[in-house]
Amino acid sequence: MKFLKKIFCYISVFLFLNSASCFALSIYNTHFSISPLYQLQNGCLNEYVYDTDSSDELYKLSELNWKLKNLSYAGFQSSFGYKNLFFDLNFLYAIPKKSGNMKDSDWLNSSDLSMKTTYSISENTNNMSAIFKVNFYYNFEIINNLTVSPVISAQYNYYDFSARNAEGWYGNYSSPKVSWDDKDAVYFSSDELGGIDYTRSTILGSLGAKIDYKFLDYFCASFTLKTSPYTYVQSLDTHFADNKCTIIGSCYLDRMSGLFKHYEASVDLNYIFMTNFVFGIKGDYNYLIQMQGLSKLTGITGTSNSKTAETFTKATTVPRCSGYWWNLGIYAKIQF
Repeated sequence: MKFLKKIFCYISVFLFLNSASCFALSIYNTHFSISPLYQLQNGCLNEYVYDTDSSDELYKLSELNWKLKNLSYAGFQSSFGYKNLFFDLNFLYAIPKKSGNMKDSDWLNSSDLSMKTTYSISENTNNMSAIFKVNFYYNFEIINNLTVSPVISAQYNYYDFSARNAEGWYGNYSSPKVSWDDKDAVYFSSDELGGIDYTRSTILGSLGAKIDYKFLDYFCASFTLKTSPYTYVQSLDTHFADNKCTIIGSCYLDRMSGLFKHYEASVDLNYIFMTNFVFGIKGDYNYLIQMQGLSKLTGITGTSNSKTAETFTKATTVPRCSGYWWNLGIYAKIQF
């Protein structure tokens, strides 16, 4: 978290210094713009655990759904260009808040692997999240006011969640084991269940294309489609053994990667109300296809302060992840 705050400070100073010299940059076919940006995010991040049956076939053992609900981000977007070549820089930091709920499901009946035996719902809190993104693109003017641009981009997303005050139905505690919604399933209230912490880092390397069309001299619409040839996700899932969340029962460190697993579609509409001032709204939809981990490590720790220092050992289960999210933002741009 301190590292991200330092990045935020460095970027802010960098943008301020550049804004002071933006008139000089506007000459010799050089372009510069800077925009304060507000963004609202919704969606869901999913994590899975798979195990193997007697035939060595994978089956789903666990699934957790972390809700992204009305997360507010504030930050900057800036653009630097020379002639038709452009470089974009974006940084956003979320305000900590409640973020819907987290749903936890398990399939723990070895005699019926399709039976969902356990289900719990927790209050989800987003402790911190940040987005850092860079884009490179080159504009080709096809006809007057219509531009097509190939895009290369890199993006880093970070989330830190806490699930607390859970209530759950445990059919695996019955004898024989039953479904979670069976009347014989054992019910646990929030003062009986431990919480869960979850962090996820995602690195995206993307390729795509952007289309810009200017009309009525004052309006511009941009459409972008991108896919990620390579996606990497690392997550740390911490399960607490007590309802006060002071003693850790287990930690799961998952590393997953995949080819062409992430897709993004975005639109940007802006209005040029003065020569150097632009107001815009933008939105995008992101879809992360379920992808599997190359390794999963697990360990047992004592307290919440020691979880990152634990020596992890290889687990026999297989991690997977997926997700979807959409963003809606507004900005005011100063351009030269």
